[in-house]
Order: sequence, then C-alpha cells, then structure tokens
Amino acid sequence: MCINTTRLTLQEVASFTLKNNPSKQFKEKWGDDYVSRAMQLWLGVKECYSKSEVCNFTSQELLFAMSYEYAVAPYSSENNDAIEFYKWCFENLNKKTRIGNE
Repeated sequence: MCINTTRLTLQEVASFTLKNNPSKQFKEKWGDDYVSRAMQLWLGVKECYSKSEVCNFTSQELLFAMSYEYAVAPYSSENNDAIEFYKWCFENLNKKTRIGNE
C-alpha cells in the first residue's frame, strides 16, 4: 500500500478510510470496552504524531486511528492539521508496507 501524500485531499482520505476501516475487527476484539479502547488508541496515535515520536503502532491500529479521526474530525475543536495527520499516518503505513513490519 503506497500512498502518495504530496497532494493528499480529504476526498482521498474519505475514500481510503471507507475501503480500509478495521473498526469491525476492533469491536469484536474489544467487545464492551470498545468505546474507551477506541478513544485511548486514537489519542495515543494523535499524541505520537503531535510529539513527532517513532511510530510503533501496527498498520491496523493506524488504519483505525485514521478512520476514527475522519469520523470525529468535524466535531473536534482542535483539528487544524487533519491533512498533516493523515499524511503522517500514510507515511508510516508506507514504511510498514515496504519493510513488512507489523
């Protein structure tokens, strides 16, 4: 999965997250803890991005965070850099795909 992030648009993000949303698998895995675990994972990925830390999240976790971000972004007051967050996620997904690191 190699995504060109140079001119990434929200329309491309919407299409990608619609086709690659692992929420169902996480709901099955987490069961009744889904809401709190989803928020915790999303915030963890966002924190990693905002602090420019090394990304140790799996591809599935990054895909989940992107889908979650896309779902909550319109309701967030602190979402000024959504495209940059998606670019960061895609860059990390691309790295994981290239080296087969999961």
